[in-house]
Amino acid sequence: VSGSYQFTHALIRETIYQAFTTIDRLRLHARVGDALVSIYSAHLDTALTRIAHHYYQAAALGITEKAVDFASRAADSAVRMGAYEDALVQYDHVIETLERDDLRHDQRLARAYILKGSVLRNLGQAAEATQVLVEAVNRTQLLGNAELLVDVLVSLALTTRQGDQQRLVPLLNSALALLAEGNPVCRAKALATSAFVQRASL
Repeated sequence: VSGSYQFTHALIRETIYQAFTTIDRLRLHARVGDALVSIYSAHLDTALTRIAHHYYQAAALGITEKAVDFASRAADSAVRMGAYEDALVQYDHVIETLERDDLRHDQRLARAYILKGSVLRNLGQAAEATQVLVEAVNRTQLLGNAELLVDVLVSLALTTRQGDQQRLVPLLNSALALLAEGNPVCRAKALATSAFVQRASL
């Protein structure tokens, strides 16, 4: 790549990298992330994965916001391009970073689980997707966020085997009970999903 440098042999790169102390490695990753953001400020989409990698590596320095933000953006970009395996890596980085900082009540954590489940479904990994989405339900219930819960249940309805969909009805009813009357779109989504899973189980 014009204007950039790279090692011709991975062993040389790894040897030099290991010569740094842990804290120096973290600081180096943070500095590289900041430099990439500055260099590609006008076209961040072209460098999202690289920026996300460096901020993820440096997250232990307390730059959780940068690490989560760029990993989320890189994941969403990968999904748009159909690069689902890359998206999974980034969603896992979001989850790992937030859980490491004990941010269990952060909506971004629940949303990362939801989006990861959707990606797994797109990859045809229904069993794994269901497992992740069930965890997303648990995370969303901790938040008491009915809108997010409906999003999870819609995704689960599309993923779960037909015979198991009936189990979603009580959760949908709970979401409907929590939803304010002023949220007609979300209520309509929940009612449509409820009708879908009940019809599928007949």
